[in-house]
Amino acid sequence: LQAAAQGLNSVSKADIVELKSFAAPPHAVKLVMEAVCILMGCAPTWAESKKLLDDGHFLWALKTFDTDNVSPARLRKLRKYVSMPQLHPDAVCKVSRAAHGLMRWVLAVAAFTSIRTGVKIELASVPRPASAAPAPPKPHPKAKPLGQSVVQQEQQAATLESLQAAAQGLNSVSKADIVE
Repeated sequence: LQAAAQGLNSVSKADIVELKSFAAPPHAVKLVMEAVCILMGCAPTWAESKKLLDDGHFLWALKTFDTDNVSPARLRKLRKYVSMPQLHPDAVCKVSRAAHGLMRWVLAVAAFTSIRTGVKIELASVPRPASAAPAPPKPHPKAKPLGQSVVQQEQQAATLESLQAAAQGLNSVSKADIVE
């Protein structure tokens, strides 16, 4: 739920005005608002989205949204939206900052409600361009860190021991020894 609040904190009234100004919104914005409509119990249409956006208390309604009353049926309707790669917040952010914050809210509420109700949903993964190189393989768990030979590790351990011994020696010095 903290993720939901963080998503909404990034949305300002100016962002809402931007969303309302779209006569024909970008496809991603339209889909994000359809998902918001589903959670709010409205028909998932742009007309209903504009009604929500026109409400002066829209952001407050989202911030105080009762996640405990999201029905499994509503969550199942939301499934198709939260699994779309084009609705991953990173992809939405390229189209609209306001829609980005709203989608983060939708995903957080969907994830929380999924856990609460037991309805399984699959959240979208970050869309990866075809030209992107695959992620490098993870090192073996028993592999030694790069640049840390056994000799270097032994030297660091010896230095640490000598520093700890020196610190203990300083702790045994009394105020009377310092005054003399």
